[in-house]
Amino acid sequence: MSNLVAVVKRIFLQFRHDPRTAAILFVAPVIVMWLLSLVLTSDEYRPTVATQQLPAQVHRLYQGQAAVVPFPGGDADAYLRDGRADAVIIAEGDKLHVLLDGSDPARMQAVMKATQEVLADYRDEVVEQQRERIAQLPEAARAQAEKMGLAAAGSGVITGISTETVYGGTDWKAYDYLGPALLGIFLLVFTFITSQMALVTERAQGTLERFVATPVKPWQVVGGYATAFGLIGLVQTLIISGMGVWLVGLRMEGNFALVIATGMTLTIASVVMGLMVSSYAKTPIQVVQLMLAVVAPQILLSGVFNLSAAPRILQDISVVLPLRHGVDALKAVMIRGEGWSAVSFDIGVMWLMIVVFFLLAACGLRKKSA
Repeated sequence: MSNLVAVVKRIFLQFRHDPRTAAILFVAPVIVMWLLSLVLTSDEYRPTVATQQLPAQVHRLYQGQAAVVPFPGGDADAYLRDGRADAVIIAEGDKLHVLLDGSDPARMQAVMKATQEVLADYRDEVVEQQRERIAQLPEAARAQAEKMGLAAAGSGVITGISTETVYGGTDWKAYDYLGPALLGIFLLVFTFITSQMALVTERAQGTLERFVATPVKPWQVVGGYATAFGLIGLVQTLIISGMGVWLVGLRMEGNFALVIATGMTLTIASVVMGLMVSSYAKTPIQVVQLMLAVVAPQILLSGVFNLSAAPRILQDISVVLPLRHGVDALKAVMIRGEGWSAVSFDIGVMWLMIVVFFLLAACGLRKKSA
């Protein structure tokens, strides 16, 4: 028993002499759970709908359920592709025709929920109006009307809903929409785990010190690792993307080459980010703990959860995370079938992050080697 106590005491002494490890051990879970609480407790998303030719009652009821803007006319599909609304709603006969963007299931659900509540309230108002009209009729006519029943339908009265989508379709499953996010997460996690152990392993084996004793500069060490793991990441990108599309059956509405280009950029960003973490970590246990602090927030803010109604701080944080840009680009290609112009910004941002991560990794290696 005394030996067991001695081992336990030794472990706690190690934490006392390494406060950074202890801090990461307790702070990282707090950060992750705080982000999770913000994501899961966000206010319900309030959709934006563009309306045209709606009865005054329906238009008024929509204003209580959504942000309503006037539809200027023209090509409704192009209007939604420009991201100006979540849906275009037009009265056609006795139905509300709802044209949905269709690229985000959470936004589609919000539009349809609002539309169903509007239609239910509208029917209640129409029935109540009929009751009031019947109450004003002569007694004989009122008795006859009550005998016939209260019919909500009539000329110009909305009785149903018809739907159509610009992207996606009624046969799409949940994984069709989640596919790009899952693909991006797999690419990030597999390469990050591999690369983040690289420099700390070299340091633990004593080979890193011999490296820096040679004319090799810190940026060359990081560059060499980034190149090697980047080539490995290219193969992983081809395997994961190919298997995702042809084996798992993920939707592919656009050009597969753009998926590879996006995935490769995300992979390189993940590799360099892993090298950055590895260059600042002292021990393998710190690397594992930092993985939780670096990867978990990116997964939560990648697009798996809809952030449209999330606190502004989460939306701002997601902008500086490579996974969010990678998933946005993958969604543009795989779900919306868009081309280079739609993904060039996100790919450019990821390459900017690659440069920043590379410089930070080289500085961290220089600091450790000094």
